[in-house]
Amino acid sequence: MNTLKGRDFLGLADLSASQIQELLDKATKLKNAQWNPRCNKVLGLLFYKASTRTRVSFSVAMYQLGGQVIDLNPNVTQVGRGEPVVDTARVLDRYLDILAIRTFEQKQLETFAEYAKIPIINALTDW
Repeated sequence: MNTLKGRDFLGLADLSASQIQELLDKATKLKNAQWNPRCNKVLGLLFYKASTRTRVSFSVAMYQLGGQVIDLNPNVTQVGRGEPVVDTARVLDRYLDILAIRTFEQKQLETFAEYAKIPIINALTDW
């Protein structure tokens, strides 16, 4: 158990059937639990593609877990001005505990996962 801790989540194909079941079991346990966690973690949301439901669901989930959310709008950050993804990944790795990315290119997501040590969550790609 707990084979998913610290892992990137880039797509279902990266997980075994037992790991998917582990993820679903943990989600059910968290949903049914009566507790007040204080995870003190920071989630970054880097959305190149707009989405109300995805943004709100990630934000609400993190707040319910006792964490904080930082919205990293690519239009007002250096990554939107041409900073290399490698540099952005390394910088965000120093400040965030986890990063959810919603982007057009799967390769961009994979580059973040390669150069950031924090877990990267695929919030959607065109792959």
